[in-house]
Amino acid sequence: MISAIGVSVIVQVLAFLRQLLIAAYFGISRDVDVYVIAYAIVTIIVFTFSTALEFAVVPRLVRARKQGGEEAARTLAVSMFRWACAIGLTASALLIVVTPLLTPIIAAGFDAADRIALDDLVRHFIPWTVLCLPFYVATAQHKARRNFNRVFVAEIVICVVSITILVLLHDRIEVLPWAYAGGYAAALACVLPGTGILPRLGVGQAAETPSAVRNVGELYLANQTGSAMSLVERHFQSLVSVGSIAAVNYSVQITMGLMSLLTFREIYLVPLAETERRDEKLERLLIGLVVLATLLSSFVALMAHDIIEVLFQRGKFDAAATILTASILNVVAFTMIPAAATMPLVRMFQIMERIRLIHVYYLFQAACLGIFGFIFVVVLGWGVRGLAWMMVSDSAAGFIVSAVLAGRCGITVRWGRVGRYAVFVAVVSVLAVLAGREAASWINGAWGRLCFGGITYGAVASAALFLIRARLKVITG
Repeated sequence: MISAIGVSVIVQVLAFLRQLLIAAYFGISRDVDVYVIAYAIVTIIVFTFSTALEFAVVPRLVRARKQGGEEAARTLAVSMFRWACAIGLTASALLIVVTPLLTPIIAAGFDAADRIALDDLVRHFIPWTVLCLPFYVATAQHKARRNFNRVFVAEIVICVVSITILVLLHDRIEVLPWAYAGGYAAALACVLPGTGILPRLGVGQAAETPSAVRNVGELYLANQTGSAMSLVERHFQSLVSVGSIAAVNYSVQITMGLMSLLTFREIYLVPLAETERRDEKLERLLIGLVVLATLLSSFVALMAHDIIEVLFQRGKFDAAATILTASILNVVAFTMIPAAATMPLVRMFQIMERIRLIHVYYLFQAACLGIFGFIFVVVLGWGVRGLAWMMVSDSAAGFIVSAVLAGRCGITVRWGRVGRYAVFVAVVSVLAVLAGREAASWINGAWGRLCFGGITYGAVASAALFLIRARLKVITG
């Protein structure tokens, strides 16, 4: 676990470095706004398959290896790799056809020139979309073997190659999808050896393949229900001022990167796929995630302006961009608390193949996004900060419904116990924020405020956690 966490940190550092370069090269320009919307469309049509493949294939490979040995798992991996290649090509072709149909909905606030630029940019994603699905099947084989470091190394390769391409060629926004495509090509070459897939591409289909493919289709459709969330969110984003979409994106990238670290790249999927003491493992995971997410989100909110200034303020990312992005991060940081608890619950629906519950969850969140977006952006006219409050409110609503649905499918979590830890760490966070703010107020300069404020915050939080160290040892096992 220590080595896995260490490599995961390296991946996140490199991913942040890439974001810093994007911010420095492109700022919060309209080009970045267009790229964010284009990425959303590609995610709806193609990248959603990568999530579906990973979460359908990993548990099946674990079961196949346990029941039929290494050969059975390898045969299933080969079959799913062939399907991934076929799906990638088909979905990429579909992307070209569907983009003009989605543009009026997802980019309602864009003018004609922006929509033309959007349609053109999507075509530059094709190499990336063709490569990503086979990559995730190959990594699923390594995850099922608990060979997580191989997967993390591949993600490092993606970051390093994409960063290199971006540094060499950054005159146009179209370079971004090509940079990622280069990263995935190199990473696929890295993970394929050792999977046993390539030498057996011509073998017959595994018996469980039809069931796995059907599950991929179900998860994809479930995620398409979730795509309604993306459509609603991007719709409201397109209504605010130029550069706001980019600013929201930079803030969300920070919280998503931190969330990825908190969940250790979701390596908990494998232990939760095992039925033995599953509810107990889930409850301990939820407590740990809530404690860490609360402390982390409070610190990010406290130091939002200094974090953005230190990370992004260079090149085309000026002081005005810092102020705008920090005002968003100050609010969006708190999405991490409910999201940390929601993520494993939704993954449990996938592991237990309760796909209908995922539909309910996504539709509920899409409806909440529409309601909150209308209230904060349209009625109250809060602009970009309205988008931030829309996201926080929707994240909280998503946790509530996921907890209710978890109970409906037989998952037993002692929410009172989780809640007591949540209240305790919330009080600790408030005290740590007050102490950190006072310490930082005496310091000039973003680096100094981050250091003194962060040290003070960490000292208060650490002292409080030390008081309950015995209970924390029980949680961590």
